Amino acid sequence: AFCNATVLFNYFSVTDSLKTLAFGPGILKNNAVKFPTSFIIQAKDKASNDRVCGMDEYSVTAKLSSTHVTEDEAMEAQNIRPLVKDNGDGTYTVEYTPPI
Repeated sequence: AFCNATVLFNYFSVTDSLKTLAFGPGILKNNAVKFPTSFIIQAKDKASNDRVCGMDEYSVTAKLSSTHVTEDEAMEAQNIRPLVKDNGDGTYTVEYTPPI
């Protein structure tokens, strides 16, 4: 006996880092020193469609944009550890505190 049944399922496209976007105050210059700031990563697939689920792994590195810093300030800036939170909907909130 044969069965002709329909099964609905969802699949999730693979994230393409070259199409993925980041936006928000945390990627702009002149953030307030020693105050938390953040930005959003919007994961996208190779067709530039927004991803609708999480579970991607992002590694975020913060770097100084100024060359006019002391050696101590440069060392302090190397210790920035951004926190990446998976929002479960294809977006990720990145939070960090600029030390200088």
